[in-house]
Amino acid sequence: LLKSMAEVGEWFEKGIMQLPFVLQAAEVIKAALDFLEPRLAKSAKRHRGCMVLATVKGDIHDIGKNLVDIILRSNGYHVVNIGTDQGGAEIAAAVERHNPDHVGLSALLVKSTLEMTGILRHFNEKNIRIPVICGGAAVTPDFVASVLQPVYPGRVCYCSDAFAALKVMEGSVNPSQIQVTKKTRQKRAITAVDSSTSNQPVLSPPFYGVKTMTWFLDDIVPFIEKKILIKARWRLGPGSAAEQFFNEIIQLLKDNRITRFSAVYGYFKCHRHGRRLLIDSEQGVVNIDFTMPKQISLAEYFRENDDLVSFFISSCGPDISGLEKKLFSTDQYQLYMLLHGFGVQLAETLATRMHQHILHELGLPEKQGKRFSPGYPAWPELADQKTLVQLLNAEKIGICLSENFQLIPELSVSAMVVSHPQAEYF
Repeated sequence: LLKSMAEVGEWFEKGIMQLPFVLQAAEVIKAALDFLEPRLAKSAKRHRGCMVLATVKGDIHDIGKNLVDIILRSNGYHVVNIGTDQGGAEIAAAVERHNPDHVGLSALLVKSTLEMTGILRHFNEKNIRIPVICGGAAVTPDFVASVLQPVYPGRVCYCSDAFAALKVMEGSVNPSQIQVTKKTRQKRAITAVDSSTSNQPVLSPPFYGVKTMTWFLDDIVPFIEKKILIKARWRLGPGSAAEQFFNEIIQLLKDNRITRFSAVYGYFKCHRHGRRLLIDSEQGVVNIDFTMPKQISLAEYFRENDDLVSFFISSCGPDISGLEKKLFSTDQYQLYMLLHGFGVQLAETLATRMHQHILHELGLPEKQGKRFSPGYPAWPELADQKTLVQLLNAEKIGICLSENFQLIPELSVSAMVVSHPQAEYF
């Protein structure tokens, strides 16, 4: 069984087998091992090794961590998956309890990668020296080598995906030999904001204040960009299998009565003061500081007096994430991954539709302006999520914040719509 799963891994690395089918194979292996284990002699039940696995404190994302869990388990390893939002004390306690061969740390957010340093320092205090594998969308080889390794006397290595982690666990590759393709992004020059646009008339919104909206699954599905869903979220090529998976997920959501999604949005009078945006609201004047070193500020897209800004938060709600957890816990790995990818694309589609709705209400062309969200390069301060949640009374659609200012439920998007014709991402 383990040899066959190793062959599946080789096929995946060569591009012969795609991820959903790898997970389907993992389901079969897991079911077979669960059936065989009670019937094996005690000496044959030993695992190949053990990993304590966690997403670090301040980060509630778990898809990458869970894919590592799936691949390691199906290759004969024991995995102690202690979940998301875990700090140094919790992870160290799990290490002392289970005596693993490796610790796996995952982080999706740039801010949460800094927690990894604190975890390694806590390991030092507890005299823990076992190898640590780090991965996730926000983690880079350079960060691991230049920031994490210097604070920890044990070995710290970067792994780009679950199969890279498997190779390190097997000892079949030295972490320094793992090939990493560095993506370089060409920097674009940002156009200075033309002050003459301030002579344009102030936009007239249909209302001032906040409203809620409801979207239904059948209304949203036609707007989902299938090419992005299939290629980026599901890591599949086009074809009949992708279309079958798409229909299965739609039916799964309907069977579980997950067909209604919400958004809250509003229009507010505002004006620019230096690199800050001052917003008139029911709570009084709200201040968002867009000060950015060595580049333009989002505040520059607004007038120094008498302007308009709109914000929104859209959400898929908590039920998709709840169903994901159920699928993962019952070893339905393929469906788990497909549902998660669909949920991420659905959240993006809801945000796009909300943005288009605002442009339509303002009588603007569909492609004018941009939407910006906290935590991204043009607006890096994730703590501003708190301002948006309060400004929009977002608790009325079930939105709250994590300790690290991430939106809960996870499949939610917040944004400021900048309608200035020169607005661009930077």
